[in-house]
Amino acid sequence: MALTKELILNVIGEVCPDYEIYEHRNQLSVIIPKEKIVETTMMLRDNPETSFELLIDITAIDWLKKKPTRFEVVYMLYSIKHTARLR
Repeated sequence: MALTKELILNVIGEVCPDYEIYEHRNQLSVIIPKEKIVETTMMLRDNPETSFELLIDITAIDWLKKKPTRFEVVYMLYSIKHTARLR
């Protein structure tokens, strides 16, 4: 089965229904609350339909003038099985 945006969002929605998405240059970014990071990433890793088993990068963004959430943590995930990236 091909890994589609809809499939990824369905898997995320099982754990965290209050997500936001952002797409840029055909790369999917999913914004989730910090309280759901561990549970959501574990689901993306362990679900055989997504298999995001590799964490390729962690970085942070300082949105100086953004209130109340000034800082964001960005996780870059990769699925070897599907050769797909998720931010």
